[in-house]
Amino acid sequence: MGLMLQFLSQRRHDHHRPMTLSRYLLLIVSTTFVFKSLASFSSHPNTGRHGLTLDFFTKANELFLPAYGTEQMAPLLHSLIRFHRPEHVVELGFGYTTPFIARGLADNVVNVNNERNNPNNAQRNGGVLHQGWYDDRPSYKPMLHVIDDQSQRDSASGTFANKVEKVLDDLELSKLVRIHNSMGHSEAHVLFEPDSLGLVWNDAQWDPAFLRKWWPLLEKDGGLLLLHNVIGNGELSRWCVASPRLVMDELFPNERYEFITLMEPHKAYQGSVAMLRRMDPANAPDKYMFLWGGKENVRRVPNVMVALDRSGNVPNGAVRKGQKIRKSSSSSSSSSSSSSSSSSSSSVKLKRRKSGGRKKKNRKKEDKKKKKKKKKKKKNKNKNKKKKRRHATKVMNWEDEVEQEEEEEEEEEEEEKEQQEEQQQEEL
Repeated sequence: MGLMLQFLSQRRHDHHRPMTLSRYLLLIVSTTFVFKSLASFSSHPNTGRHGLTLDFFTKANELFLPAYGTEQMAPLLHSLIRFHRPEHVVELGFGYTTPFIARGLADNVVNVNNERNNPNNAQRNGGVLHQGWYDDRPSYKPMLHVIDDQSQRDSASGTFANKVEKVLDDLELSKLVRIHNSMGHSEAHVLFEPDSLGLVWNDAQWDPAFLRKWWPLLEKDGGLLLLHNVIGNGELSRWCVASPRLVMDELFPNERYEFITLMEPHKAYQGSVAMLRRMDPANAPDKYMFLWGGKENVRRVPNVMVALDRSGNVPNGAVRKGQKIRKSSSSSSSSSSSSSSSSSSSSVKLKRRKSGGRKKKNRKKEDKKKKKKKKKKKKNKNKNKKKKRRHATKVMNWEDEVEQEEEEEEEEEEEEKEQQEEQQQEEL
């Protein structure tokens, strides 16, 4: 940049002098340096590379077709790839979005290598990165698998497929892309193993058979499925191809997933995307700062650093739901000895409480048994009395017999009610 400014300042003062070969070389070198420095602005100095440059857009524009409506979807896919960092991606139906996905994977490779190997990386020094993610991936080698049998366009000549390959070559992204043009999405699922795909972008048709085959291929913990053109706006009312959520509930009733539909309200067609994120219950959070929507029996932590397991007082900071947050104790010898003595005394108290509680329960059970025996004895006595009365009163009026029977029925009903009440109390 300084060389170019020096050249321009000299040229302003002695503009009457002719341009020599050395001056031409100086101008070329300075301009190339300026363009390289401008291109470097596509890489954020703290967070890494971002390859959506002006040169990228001009080359990718050769694949843009307005009828497919992916002018906003393509940059969104690039951002999702950068955000989610999948290693294995599948695109069903190539086109304008293909180089954006490949560019996101290429940018991820640069960033992962920098975060892993650069000791001056700003995010690593800031404590933002999760080391476990890097340990699980000793080598990050992403790949985009494109499935398109070219049944919708240029099936005979294959000119569009050649155009896609040319754009990928011009952008130096061909190494990250494998195009499978001999099969459609109804049969391409056999190429992949279950729980192996980080993201699947379906820009073709989908149906229950597609979900049945492709959903198990997504990673259990966070695999993303994107369906294009699911819903749109008609002239009189809104239309929808089908409900992915209802289909998922029918096909996989025990699956946990998140679902959202994004719409472009100014479009009638090709202006929506449904996003499903697969969830693994085994990896559900068990630590919460605030229990807004939190589960029961989870650890409650006082701050984020304790939740990150980077604090030295994790046992003291983590408490159960319903308990107050305890302050972290100092790491002195006196505090450790007092805590050990208090813990031993508290354990003795707990044992005493448990033993006393068991004795009370046993006493209650014995009392209930005694009461039942007494009631049975009374019932037997009453029955014997009734029999004696019937035999003793040989000569009785018909009305007296009816009254006696009614009284006996009332007594039996009262006894049955008492038995039912006792059973309910025992169940409680």
